[in-house]
Amino acid sequence: MARSPQKKWAGPFTLEELLQQPFFSPKLWIKNLQEGVEAFAEEFPHVRARWRLKGQKKPGPKITQPRCPRCQIPLRESFYEGLPLLICPKCQGKLIDSAYVNRILVRKEISFSPYIQEKAKKYRDIFMANPFRSRKLIQNTAPITCPNCGQRMLPRPFTYYYVIPVDKCLFCHKIWFDTDELEIIQYLIESRLQNK
Repeated sequence: MARSPQKKWAGPFTLEELLQQPFFSPKLWIKNLQEGVEAFAEEFPHVRARWRLKGQKKPGPKITQPRCPRCQIPLRESFYEGLPLLICPKCQGKLIDSAYVNRILVRKEISFSPYIQEKAKKYRDIFMANPFRSRKLIQNTAPITCPNCGQRMLPRPFTYYYVIPVDKCLFCHKIWFDTDELEIIQYLIESRLQNK
């Protein structure tokens, strides 16, 4: 999200949408909804990098057919909770614009199978109960290439609370969720909210 000159929040925007706003500048105050962090746009590495490329009129590498970073087969367009994404027909991994992730997480249109519920409990025990172990697993994970822009994605915790590692592209602001990861995170968030 971005604070407009009228001091009102606008958005959420994808990274490209943000850079195309008429009021955008590196000194614009923005908020990363995913991480809950507010700062000047220039303080976010992915915004700085993309702004620099835009200033040089150099787009990232052109990807004609996005491919799954795990299976290397073409991704297909699909919808999840009513929002667009790219999905691997083989492993069911998902590539989502980070601007859509929060919208997906607040919707409750799907139900979760017992398999997902059990897998979510294991993830909670492995990653959330021991963030240090999660950090070690992230450090030992080999980086993958972003199916959208071709840049290297970085394994990072989904958020500081849900430290489940996902792959984030800091250039085009996409997130790669491996098999069932999005559903697991969604289940963990929904079950936590129900227990409050």
